[in-house]
Amino acid sequence: MNNIKKAKLIKLNTTIEEEVTLLVEGEVIECFASFCPYNLEVGKIYEVELSLNLPQDYKIKKIEPTEVRAIKKGRGFAYYLYGNLEDEKFQTFTTLFDENIHYEHPDLNNHFICLEVERIDASFC
Repeated sequence: MNNIKKAKLIKLNTTIEEEVTLLVEGEVIECFASFCPYNLEVGKIYEVELSLNLPQDYKIKKIEPTEVRAIKKGRGFAYYLYGNLEDEKFQTFTTLFDENIHYEHPDLNNHFICLEVERIDASFC
């Protein structure tokens, strides 16, 4: 399974080469470009594979359903992602495969959760 999405490149960071701002399914997110075999152009649409980078002691909790979204956590690449955990899929601002979260937290399957991620990696295809 992969997390390949169509994403519009909104911004390239001139200071941090790996920082890219993408528009993915209506949500603007700042990602870490973990792989990019070509030069990028702002305004173009690319296929990217998104993956969640979780800290070893990541935080996850069941919450009352609200809207699915991604909220930036301060400076850097960290986010709070809100959405439904449905077995191997995490339905947040886009569908992501959950990096085995459903195995580590089976009690959260089929529930609305808040997941804290260290960063969202974007690998350009």
